[in-house]
Amino acid sequence: MQADILIIDDEPCIREIIASHLNEKNYVCKGAESWEEAKGIINNEKIALVICDIMLPLINGIEILRRLKDQHPELAVMMISGNADINNAIQSLELGADDYVTKPFDLDTISTKVQSVINRQRIKLQHNQDIANLKKVKDELEANLKGLNNNLLENQDKLKNAENEISKIHRHLIQQEKMSAIGLLAAGVAHEINNPIGFIGSNMNTLKKYIQGIILLLENYNELQNLMDEGNTDRIKELFQNLEKKKKDMDIDFIITDVTNLVNESLDGTNRVRKIVQDLKNFCRNDDEKQQMANLNEGLESTLNIIWNELKYKAKIIKDYGELPCVLCYPMQLNQVFMNILVNAAHAIEKDGVIRITTKRETDKIIVQIADNGKGIPKEYLSRIFEPFFTTKEVGKGTGLGLSISYNIIEKHNGSIEVESEAGKGATFTISLPVTGV
Repeated sequence: MQADILIIDDEPCIREIIASHLNEKNYVCKGAESWEEAKGIINNEKIALVICDIMLPLINGIEILRRLKDQHPELAVMMISGNADINNAIQSLELGADDYVTKPFDLDTISTKVQSVINRQRIKLQHNQDIANLKKVKDELEANLKGLNNNLLENQDKLKNAENEISKIHRHLIQQEKMSAIGLLAAGVAHEINNPIGFIGSNMNTLKKYIQGIILLLENYNELQNLMDEGNTDRIKELFQNLEKKKKDMDIDFIITDVTNLVNESLDGTNRVRKIVQDLKNFCRNDDEKQQMANLNEGLESTLNIIWNELKYKAKIIKDYGELPCVLCYPMQLNQVFMNILVNAAHAIEKDGVIRITTKRETDKIIVQIADNGKGIPKEYLSRIFEPFFTTKEVGKGTGLGLSISYNIIEKHNGSIEVESEAGKGATFTISLPVTGV
């Protein structure tokens, strides 16, 4: 059993259609046609998600959303609006709705969004619970320290354990987001690997045909050698003529040239696959415990290699790399930051866009700037983009943790990350890191 869902809609047929579809997905659905009926169900039963129509008599969906977020902030809420109600849908999101669908809706879209909303709500509640529990432990320890000077060392150890636990959760969250990002990019990486594998296979088949023809020629030459030893002049002449014809038919001169090209092309393909696999392996590695000297230009190139399929159909990549010193850092974590920003840039571009990557050294700082000419970020969202779980992407496009984790990674490196954007004019992320490293 996955979760209990309450559907608030004054049209019974709508409630029944949605409930029937979600029941097939192992959800337990309950229905209500008004706020009063819904309130009784919420107060007496364990509901995980409320699906609410905006257009309701007496108390509309917007007011119900306000009351739910005020009285039951732990509940996830998904709104249903008509095509003409797009402003209401936007207002719903601003008031805290977790998602919305518009009529006429597709049932598979509803079930996909329901699963996504419930998963995000569970992660959010668990995250909040973990933070609350850890804060409680920390508060208790600090209170004990004030009155128990004789147990100072013991309490300091407990405090350190609590901080280590917070750090452990944060490291786990970073690795989890990294794996989530790789999962979303998996199809593109597979495509980048399949392309060279495809032409390597084709080249091998061509080489096989060439070798089979050459083997036949060699067998004929061996036969010719035997006939020469026997002195069979007529047969020698006939076989020699056949050999010349076969050589002409096979176009031996072309084969000699083409074999070299096929081998070189195949070697280039295997090197491409090896580079992608190595970059992917490095990216997936958890390097939190080990600082390394690294060149950020090389990190950007490695990241571009992994996500190239995500970018190449959307935008032209312009690189303006300055000469950078190596810095002591967690290189795979910085690559994760680069990937989050670059993939976001690709998602913000419809087609034929431009992504410019600039790196330079300014006195005691290294600057990495990634700018795109995509749809930009609305002014009202700029102050929230680094918040955990905040996202403007559609379902399945992200977790809402990427930029939050990126912000924490840059902070951990004693650096800063800033964004400048205007709706319709693209976005520019600027990362500043100390030359001296972490």
